[in-house]
Amino acid sequence: MSSPRRFISSVAQSFVLVIVAAAPAVAQTSISFESPPYVTGTLQGQEGWGGGANFPRVQTGAEIAAELMAAGLNGGVTVHGGSQALLVTFTPSETSGGLVSKSITGLAGEPHVVMDWWARPLTAGDPGSTIGSVLGNTFVGLADAANRRAAALRFGVVRDDMNAVIGTTIDYGSAAAGSTIWVPSGLTWAADTWYNFRFELNYGAKSYDFYVNGAKVNSAPIQFYNTSSDTASSLFISRGQNNAGQILDDFTIAEDLGQKLLLSIDPADGDATVKNNSNLAITLDSYTIASASNALRTNWASLSDQATTGWLEAAPSAGRISELNPTSQLTLAPGQSFTLNNLWNTTGVQNVNDLEFKYRDTLLGTIEGVVAFASSANGDYDSDSDVDGNDFLIWQRGGSSNALSPGDLAAWKSGFGAAPAESIVVGVPEPTSMLLIALGAGLIAMRNRLS
Repeated sequence: MSSPRRFISSVAQSFVLVIVAAAPAVAQTSISFESPPYVTGTLQGQEGWGGGANFPRVQTGAEIAAELMAAGLNGGVTVHGGSQALLVTFTPSETSGGLVSKSITGLAGEPHVVMDWWARPLTAGDPGSTIGSVLGNTFVGLADAANRRAAALRFGVVRDDMNAVIGTTIDYGSAAAGSTIWVPSGLTWAADTWYNFRFELNYGAKSYDFYVNGAKVNSAPIQFYNTSSDTASSLFISRGQNNAGQILDDFTIAEDLGQKLLLSIDPADGDATVKNNSNLAITLDSYTIASASNALRTNWASLSDQATTGWLEAAPSAGRISELNPTSQLTLAPGQSFTLNNLWNTTGVQNVNDLEFKYRDTLLGTIEGVVAFASSANGDYDSDSDVDGNDFLIWQRGGSSNALSPGDLAAWKSGFGAAPAESIVVGVPEPTSMLLIALGAGLIAMRNRLS
């Protein structure tokens, strides 16, 4: 008869095969309006864009500047990055506004989505020009396949009792506002200014957070524009009739890596930290870390070595280390972490693409976590001792340690305005029916065998 320890090892090795079976790629859509694939001219029909009448136009920076100056406006900075951007403005002889949209793929069923983009609102142009004469009322947002909106931005205006414009306002859409939909953020917008906007959507809670130039606007989660919206499927851009509009550039719509666990490795000593990088508690019952170049240490300070309740190592090798917990689970509150010291061989190649980190969330199943080395793990890419919007711009332009990597993006989010992480070294033993379902008959049998 085999020993309980050997039986545990056997099931643990089988479990490793289960957890590494799913290897989802990072789902991301980036739209920069650059050539290729975009060409100057009407957006309709390019790269899946469609919609009603009065379509925006892809233009070079020089072309946009020429239109603005011909309308009596300042040319200024007309693209955020590259040489082209999208001009969303007036079409001669129009009798209505316009809305365009583009399908977003790869995010179906993804509970946490982030949408980031740059916009420059326009002021009214001279009569007869190609820039509309009405101020404000131009929109950007995210909807599902049925066009039910989840999150939206409006460049709005403030009017007096005589309906005269007396100010500007940046608004966000929420069903909580009732039929008016739009909620003033408390921020204003100015002419000739580029703004960075960011939505962080939670499709489970039907809410989102809204950031302007890296600063969070809302103090509590914003209820969706339409609480029936169920997935990030469509990017839409709109404006009212004869409205001046806006210039748009550099959209990124992706699964929110900030809502996952971050594995941060110190290249100097090989020590590692696993941190809950999200704003929600994460409960896990297993994890596995793999290295294509066999750069892992099998004598790492595992949770089992740290006497954390119920955790067992599973056949460690230089190419893969894993632990699981058949009897309890570990819950990390937002910002909490645990250490896995002596994890990485310091003679290895410092490349996040060499490492793969997965864990089993007891609610969501197997999740691919995020990997970063300590040289970039705090998100301070301009080395000015803080983590702010400038560091995000550096990441977006490929200037972080691992250019455009999900790990560096998650590290920026983790460091941005975050309090110091709280360390956790003791597991939380709780009953776990989800664990029984996730691990299946093998672990159920193990429990019976050991009882």
